[in-house]
Amino acid sequence: MDIHDFLKSLNPGKIKLGHNRTIALMSECNNPQKGLNVIQIAGTNGKGSVCAILENIYRKAGYKTGLFTSPHLNKLNERIRVNGFAINDQEIFNFLHKYGRGVIRTDASFFETLTAIAFWFFKKKQVDIAIMETGLGGRLDSVTICEPIATGITKISLDHVEILGDTLKKIAYEKAGIMKKNIPCFTVEQNIDVMSVLKNFAQNISCPLEITKPHSSLSIALHGNHQNENTGLALNIIEELDQFNIDEEHISNAIESINWFGRYQILSDKPKIIFDVGHNTDGISAFLNTFSKEKVTGRKFLLIALQGRKNISSISHQLTKQFNTIFCAEIKIKNFMKAKDLFDNLGKKSNLKVINQLTIPFFDHFIKQLMPEDCLCIVGTHYFGELISKKFKISFDNL
Repeated sequence: MDIHDFLKSLNPGKIKLGHNRTIALMSECNNPQKGLNVIQIAGTNGKGSVCAILENIYRKAGYKTGLFTSPHLNKLNERIRVNGFAINDQEIFNFLHKYGRGVIRTDASFFETLTAIAFWFFKKKQVDIAIMETGLGGRLDSVTICEPIATGITKISLDHVEILGDTLKKIAYEKAGIMKKNIPCFTVEQNIDVMSVLKNFAQNISCPLEITKPHSSLSIALHGNHQNENTGLALNIIEELDQFNIDEEHISNAIESINWFGRYQILSDKPKIIFDVGHNTDGISAFLNTFSKEKVTGRKFLLIALQGRKNISSISHQLTKQFNTIFCAEIKIKNFMKAKDLFDNLGKKSNLKVINQLTIPFFDHFIKQLMPEDCLCIVGTHYFGELISKKFKISFDNL
């Protein structure tokens, strides 16, 4: 069994929330999370973008950076980066050779093990700053065992309700769990119920909480108005952490050059092909808001696939109105929505079509039929990444 198969075999059937196994695993690995300068980011949408913005700014300022995000687009190595370069297989092998028995002994999950590898790798490479994206929720997520110098919370909305709770207040409580006593936490403007939960949580544990404003004075390479909000959050964190020397030139260079795959990513100009990993109502709404400004003179197509528990019926009208044809697809991995169920979710409209077998030959044939003035949007999941990587010969390993 190779290292990738081994990692994927770790408790694949069920998400395990809670810190007991993570703490035990970190102990097996000599607690690599200790002594790192960590900024931890949680939220529903935008947390990956905020992490990418932070990492790029610190790197432009000359600091050695660690970046931990999830999920990956093509290879799991992408989740763990130092100075923009994904961890290589040899380093993962080195970790598993040294601590693999500890992984098995603690019954650690896939995500817990990757979190441990990230902390270990960042400590080994002696990074100056580690930017860590929370995997799911916050309070019980394995990343939260870190000792951060700051935390940030992006926009919170309903998602993963079967795990985090079926109301905004319940989900906000889980996200607030990344806060630490006397460690500053930054958040964007939130729904009134969400803000109430965040403020109460912060007050109860003596955590300084600051509400940030969208940033719009710089030319942001990432597309969409929502990225102004994400950038504002990142910049507010940087301004408050005075142990690092960051100037306006570092910030402007980073913001204007940032590359974050799968976030309104332009894969082709003629025809225009756009890839966006928005996978819930708010994420897809943000995509649609940006896409509505595109000047497309030809036909507009959407290829969409979702995880099984997602429900975007509330924006189905917006989707069916913006596109001439929508292809409802499915990707053959765990917990994905069947194409027929997605068709039903979107209202069974006449411009919806079902694709049960989304293969490279099908994808290739369809793209060849596009005219230069047409536009194809590929939306709904990170797991389109493998297909896109193969078709467009894109490596997602380096930023």
